[in-house]
Amino acid sequence: MSVSLATKRETQFAPASASSVLQFLQAVGQVRRLVDENPSVTSFMKCRRPDSPDSGDALSHWVPLHSVSPFLLCAAVGAEDPLFFQHGGIWWGQIRIAILRALIYRRPVRGVSTITQQLARNLFLAPNRSLSRKICEALLARRLETMLTKARILELYFNVVEWGDQLWGIEAASRTYCGCAPSELDSFQSIVLVSLLPAPRAPLIGRNAQRALATQRRLAPFLYSVGLLSLVEERDMQLRICDLAKELERGLTLTSVLSHERHATAAARHAGTPTVEALLANQCGWLHRLRFEGYLARARTGLDPGVRPLWWAHMDAASAKGEGL
Repeated sequence: MSVSLATKRETQFAPASASSVLQFLQAVGQVRRLVDENPSVTSFMKCRRPDSPDSGDALSHWVPLHSVSPFLLCAAVGAEDPLFFQHGGIWWGQIRIAILRALIYRRPVRGVSTITQQLARNLFLAPNRSLSRKICEALLARRLETMLTKARILELYFNVVEWGDQLWGIEAASRTYCGCAPSELDSFQSIVLVSLLPAPRAPLIGRNAQRALATQRRLAPFLYSVGLLSLVEERDMQLRICDLAKELERGLTLTSVLSHERHATAAARHAGTPTVEALLANQCGWLHRLRFEGYLARARTGLDPGVRPLWWAHMDAASAKGEGL
């Protein structure tokens, strides 16, 4: 259950070095306090600004999970950890695939951190990449999953991760990029903000822009599979994503694009969007996602090339009847 900052004490979490057993054990002990305490500063924040004792000021505006946009909630799960509600902190299947790819292509293992692992890294560890850090990250993730609810993990995640250079927490991100509260983010804004998470400090140019664009294109059908977008809105979203890429290429800033008047179609649907509580209860449309993946699998194998239109018709009909998720 989300609790506002006014009812919680603030805790400063000291950076935990992966090479120090004592600091690691201190981090393990600090996890229990996260049940009812909000962090005021994290290890990542101290590492980014080691000379600033006030690096935790950005977390003074804590956002309860129920005050986060439902679009943002599902977009983050879809982009960063589709099996968030199913695993216990570590996605073993994805880790095996990443290790196999690393062996085949002779490159470091990357891109296998769950939302819980990312939270553990931000709170307690340093940004450097090493095997010892990954081990500590995995152990702390398991501890977080043991002590905290999924809802609490998501609330902490949205409030402590970096969304831009020295831009900590979703309150600062939504105000800076979109000029609105986190609860007011529409589907398009949510998709774009989530696409920044893997490289929040990197400019949206070159390969990073291509990566973000690929994430945005993938998230539009994900939100559709969950039931947050209709067929028309999903197609319209894809066009808006292409327009965004062109606008950024012309030199416009992301802030100027996102703070512009929100897209009419997405804003109109916002009133009928399921609440955060409903999405947590159905695990961001888990059953709908499974059915959607089944339809797509049949289409890819050629067993029934018309299944995707049939799925769209089914979802739109359910939405029209008010069944939603």
